[in-house]
Amino acid sequence: MGQREPFLRNPDGSLRANLTFWQSLQITLLAWVVSAYLWLVRWTCRFDVVAGSGYVETARREGPVIACAWHQAELVSGIYLLNWQRLGMRMGFLISPSREGEFIARVAALHGGAVMRGSSTRSGREALWAMGKALREGKSPVVFADGPSGPAQQFKAGAVILSRRTGAAVLPVGCALNRYWQLRTWDGTLIPKPFARFRIALGPPQIIGRDADAATEAERLGRLLNELTEQAWQGT
Repeated sequence: MGQREPFLRNPDGSLRANLTFWQSLQITLLAWVVSAYLWLVRWTCRFDVVAGSGYVETARREGPVIACAWHQAELVSGIYLLNWQRLGMRMGFLISPSREGEFIARVAALHGGAVMRGSSTRSGREALWAMGKALREGKSPVVFADGPSGPAQQFKAGAVILSRRTGAAVLPVGCALNRYWQLRTWDGTLIPKPFARFRIALGPPQIIGRDADAATEAERLGRLLNELTEQAWQGT
């Protein structure tokens, strides 16, 4: 009996996990439970944009952007950015084709997020292709700049390279909140509690020139994102 292939290929060329019926059922049920909790958070929380509120309109007017936040704030930034759909902006999330990724993809889809399947660890080229395709379709990919495995708060070059290739602006998003649980993971992931107050600090959209040095730009954007995150935490 042959070994089960870990991945299947979708019609658009992207990969997805090759799940059994029972695995798919378990993931579906868990996704509904987690999605219901996140809806509770979205319905009860408050969003305070403490800096850069005008950049939201700039992003809406000038087209899709590459929104960047730290991996620690993946839920915080994701919940906030999903609200941009009311402005006609479709936010996309790069999710690996693993079993865990299948669960995250279903949660994102239940909240109206566009899902891009690709792994920055398995193949950076595959991830850039998926996000570039999303930008061409008018979707704004959300990039967790130090993900998927750190080091924490070290801005990797993926978003810079994507911006150079596509001309889309990088929009840094600093996040904080006053009610949360924190996981003991490499990034200290924040899980918002119901009735939390989200504090968001947005930086100006960054156009990366085609000849710009990726490492230099990544270091500069990392400093900017740290400044915005610190600004967001002030007053919590």
